[in-house]
Amino acid sequence: MPKPYIDPEHRTPEEELRALGVLEETVVKDVRWVRPYRSHPNSGLIKIGTSVIHLPDFITAELGERILIGPGRYQGCPVLLIRAVKENERGYSHYKNKTGFKRLVNNPRLVESLIKAGLKRGHYAPIKLRGGWMGEKV
Repeated sequence: MPKPYIDPEHRTPEEELRALGVLEETVVKDVRWVRPYRSHPNSGLIKIGTSVIHLPDFITAELGERILIGPGRYQGCPVLLIRAVKENERGYSHYKNKTGFKRLVNNPRLVESLIKAGLKRGHYAPIKLRGGWMGEKV
């Protein structure tokens, strides 16, 4: 179908630039919508934020109510180490709200100490260890 003729005097600046070949038509192809929550690629990762640490639900379910978090080194790279507390140990508890969401450790001082130890904010891939979990930077 041919395009209708538009008088050059009545063109908008965008139409004028398109006619000169400066602007191209934007066409989005191969769109793949990402569903929220579990289908998101980062849903199974550990995330160090500005003041909280987000944990996947399979880690919190396995390790229990209180956990210990600390920095470590693996093959020269800084890693995040997580394990359950033993008897008579104090640890970090999960943040709890009214809906039962308990995958956050809300402790700004912990995040600061992890960053000082060489870890960076961002996503970490969880790796199962004997007695706990290790997070490698993604």
